[in-house]
Order: sequence, then structure tokens, then C-alpha cells
Amino acid sequence: MRCRELQRHGRTGLRVAVLPGRPRLDAVELAKENDDGVYFASGSATEPTTAEVTLVKDTLANNRYEGVELEEGKATLKSDTINGSGRVGIDLYQTGSQQSSSKSSATGTSIEGQTEAAIKVESDKSPSDKSGKFTFASGSATGNGTVLINESNNFEVVF
Repeated sequence: MRCRELQRHGRTGLRVAVLPGRPRLDAVELAKENDDGVYFASGSATEPTTAEVTLVKDTLANNRYEGVELEEGKATLKSDTINGSGRVGIDLYQTGSQQSSSKSSATGTSIEGQTEAAIKVESDKSPSDKSGKFTFASGSATGNGTVLINESNNFEVVF
């Protein structure tokens, strides 16, 4: 999927749907000044063994609420930059209505300047919530309200 710039496109700069094959978003280059930069939810009832979507070397800047929103499924962020005065850099959602768990990761990603948190897990705390895991490796999270807010009892965030 190729796209040079997504700016002021309303609620979400880019909503990623899972299509046959594995989308690789290595040319979104810049998603800025949207409510949310990039949103991904698999919608699949089975947990994938490999990433369903990959974001590579993208800049998500000054998005009002979230730089990246991830729900169920598996996404990989590699060497992305999330900056500006948005609420949350990477927002992970967990709800009882999701078909599968979230097992995503970010490697070499830089998050800075978010007002609430670099990474946040938002959960409805439903008894049917599937356990999730997010791995943040070899990256940085500076100048944010806090590095991590985790509202879930069974969603693990590993640094």
C-alpha cells in the first residue's frame, strides 16, 4: 500500500483492512493532523502466526487522539516515529466483543510528546476479554505524560 501523506482526513488518517496477503505499509511516510493516525483491527476469529500488517519507517505527527490504534490481531511497527501533542502514541484496545486477542509489537519506534501516555491499554474489563500482549523493543518513549497506562488485568506490555 503506497501513500505519501495523509493529512486532515477526518477521524482516521488510515484504516487498515485485512486483505488477502499481508499489507506492508512502508510508504505511508506521514500521517498528520488527523484525529487518529493509523487504525488496525483484524476481525479474524483465529490468531495469526505472523503479522497481518506492518508499518515501516512512518511518521505519525500531531494526530489529536492516537498515533496508532491497535485492536485484535497482529501488527508490527518497525522504526516508526510518533510525535506531537496527541493524547496517546500507541493505543491498544481490549474488549469482550473482539474475535481474537491482540499480539502486536514495535521495534525501534520512537514516541515523544504525547500528553497522556506513550502506550496505553484501554480495556472494558469484561470477563470475556482475551489476554493480549504488546512488545516494545529497542525504541524510545520520551516527553510523554507517562510511558505506560495499562487498564487491563490480562494484557501484558513488555519493554
